[in-house]
Amino acid sequence: MTESKPKKLRKLDFDRLGKKHPEFATAWASLREWFSRNEHLGYAPIPTIVAGAANGDEGGLIVPLSLILDQRMARVTYRMADRDGQLLEGEYEDVGDIPKTISVPVLSAATATTTQPSVAFQTVPRNEGILVGVMRWDV
Repeated sequence: MTESKPKKLRKLDFDRLGKKHPEFATAWASLREWFSRNEHLGYAPIPTIVAGAANGDEGGLIVPLSLILDQRMARVTYRMADRDGQLLEGEYEDVGDIPKTISVPVLSAATATTTQPSVAFQTVPRNEGILVGVMRWDV
């Protein structure tokens, strides 16, 4: 993972974006609604944002999401997901920072000799995972 601390992001400001780019009024309204429900998360996979805010017009969000990034109200980082779409540990500033293998905790159930579940780790090769672009914003 990249150790350098990214520059502080500006607060999401849909009023400002709407004034500068009124041609995307419908997209701003959809994104404002999605972020008002999910802002506390601080990040989400870009496909999740698009699916939740698109109202049937996924393509209509491409430029508005790019403008949010251009205004430094959010940034893109990268994560890996397993084949089921579950995000794995680790967040990377650059795709090249992703290690060749990623350790994934696996919880095993309690057995007759143990009363508590245990955690083991398995490794997932990078080329078997799914690269996910994640939009991160300040909460």
